[in-house]
Amino acid sequence: MYEIFETDCWAVTHRRDARYPGYLIVSSKHEGRDLGDLPGETLIELGAVLARTECLLKSYFKPFRVISTKLGFSNGFSCHFHMLPVSHELLEEIRSHPSYTNEPDGNDVLLFTSREYCERSLDKKETKRQYETVCELKKYCAQKNKKKIKGTPIQIIGVFGCPLFFSTVFLCDSRSKI
Repeated sequence: MYEIFETDCWAVTHRRDARYPGYLIVSSKHEGRDLGDLPGETLIELGAVLARTECLLKSYFKPFRVISTKLGFSNGFSCHFHMLPVSHELLEEIRSHPSYTNEPDGNDVLLFTSREYCERSLDKKETKRQYETVCELKKYCAQKNKKKIKGTPIQIIGVFGCPLFFSTVFLCDSRSKI
């Protein structure tokens, strides 16, 4: 019910207890809480999956920012990332809360969203709304996937000039959709 898309090594799902639309979890399919515990192919795929997820959130929700955080402290969970679109409305809600500053940062957004929009069971109306969001994101993602580029592995110069190899590349910039 929560799955948006998956690859050989990663699953992207909507957070199960999230009332905030688009609060996604990118989870490794392999055991291991830390990046260093994951197989090479899982690490190679990670950058493209995070970029694809960010592009999905940016193009669908049109947020001010998308934040991502690596977590995995709890027993039973593999390495995973929380990703969510940050709207101007959410920032205003945080600013108006007495426990936060007038200039919330990513940590404030994640903490506020977790405390105010998650960490408790959804009622029937919230479950229905979340299901509709998941269905819309799946459909949107499937439509946009038709534009992905396939073929032989290509080399992309990654961080600090280190080469990264991908067999599928997802292009996204401020002018394009996923």
